[in-house]
Amino acid sequence: MVHRQSLILLVVVSALIAIFLLIYKQTCVTRLLYEQQLHEKEKTELEAHAAQLEQQLLRLNDATAIRTYTTNTLGMKKVRLAQVSRIGKKQAHQKEPA
Repeated sequence: MVHRQSLILLVVVSALIAIFLLIYKQTCVTRLLYEQQLHEKEKTELEAHAAQLEQQLLRLNDATAIRTYTTNTLGMKKVRLAQVSRIGKKQAHQKEPA
């Protein structure tokens, strides 16, 4: 009789432990799925921001856009090749003020 009661008690305790472990497992899975959704949302936002920055970089590297910005905004003029002269190393050092 004592062995039968202890066996029943052991089965009940084992069942309770199994139930608590299943609840804990489900809680962990739910928490991890929530974190995964947060990371996926952040990844999507970062990818969109990266695409926006890439478009901005391409727009800034466009030669016509640069030329337009420098002539209109900065007031620079286009330089002809005949206006450019080369300064040698010796000339550059001589012209520097002491």
